[in-house]
Amino acid sequence: MRQALLVGLGALMTLVTLLFLVTQSDRLVGGGSSVGISGGDPIFRPGNVEKLVPFIAENGPFAQLDPTGGDRDLWINHLGPAQDEGWFVFAARPLTSPRRCNTQWAPTDESFVDDCDGTVYPSDGEGLPQYLVTVDAKGDLIIRLDSLTVATTLAPSPNANGTTATHTSDTATSDATTGDTRD
Repeated sequence: MRQALLVGLGALMTLVTLLFLVTQSDRLVGGGSSVGISGGDPIFRPGNVEKLVPFIAENGPFAQLDPTGGDRDLWINHLGPAQDEGWFVFAARPLTSPRRCNTQWAPTDESFVDDCDGTVYPSDGEGLPQYLVTVDAKGDLIIRLDSLTVATTLAPSPNANGTTATHTSDTATSDATTGDTRD
């Protein structure tokens, strides 16, 4: 009964968050959200970390419908001690699950619960496919939509372009054009 109540509350909070984000996203992140193709690499910029960090601290992680219009919905969460580190961006469901089986944020337990099978995932999304996320020199969060990988948490490491990678793995990759995943 308690788990059903938590899942229901999580689903309600996710719906309210999604409605808020859809109606207020330009105001929330200063109109900076965009999906751009740079050298064949799909990049999603949900906004500046100065605005995203307090939003997540107050409301919890937020769900993002697939920015490319597909079915690869994701969660964005910040767990770091500073604005430019500790970012986690991961798929809203396991790769083999249908779109109706998304995870829902359970704020009481600070975890995600699969609304189809009840699987619980920690707040960093470990166990769900992850995306490479960086913070650029201007403080914008950069998500590589072509970097879908099996969840593995690694220590932050600087990239050649001056950004900091906070999440990577080499277990699986995603085809940027089809979304197909391969080992």
